[in-house]
Amino acid sequence: RGGDLDGAGDGRGLGGAGNCVFVGHANGAGVKHAINILKIQPEPAKQQPVVVGEIPAMVEGNEGFDDRELRSLVYKTSRGEDRYILVRNAGTNTLGRMEAYRIDMNTCLPTAKTEVVDFYSQSHEFFLWHDPANTNRVLVYMTNWTGGVPDPASPGLKVPALLVMAVTDEDSGEMLMKPRFLAGFTLQEVGGPPIDERPDATGLFSD
Repeated sequence: RGGDLDGAGDGRGLGGAGNCVFVGHANGAGVKHAINILKIQPEPAKQQPVVVGEIPAMVEGNEGFDDRELRSLVYKTSRGEDRYILVRNAGTNTLGRMEAYRIDMNTCLPTAKTEVVDFYSQSHEFFLWHDPANTNRVLVYMTNWTGGVPDPASPGLKVPALLVMAVTDEDSGEMLMKPRFLAGFTLQEVGGPPIDERPDATGLFSD
């Protein structure tokens, strides 16, 4: 009727690696669906995945955060030990927060969780990058819809439009309990249009 979002439904972020699948939901005011955890069965062509648990929704007041992006990765540390990490990007129409989980590869259930990273703006698309030259190194590239606004956590600075964060220790491969900010930039600082810019009388923008 009005566009491709008419049929969006409830399904949101989907993360899968190893034998585990994580399914997010479109939450909102009064809606607080947890992330479903499913385990793929030995004969997946004949056996449906089995729901084995859940991860509670992020909540602010009465509003559940939309689990719009989930990414999971199985990797080996430099010691040859298997590790499983799940990264969650959840948000409302004004807020964005991220956290990561260490996952038990056998049960698909979380065994540890990082501190929550608050972007103080609308986080959205992100990419989980595994360094091909260092198997211990996993980075998150995160975008913000409203980059360039004042950063409450760092007076005098602004929230970048793109952030790069480490979620594992590059020496040990273990998940960091507090993701580490590495770099960021804002479109306006590299020649992009000013925030909330309006076109001039000819319909053109300054850039």
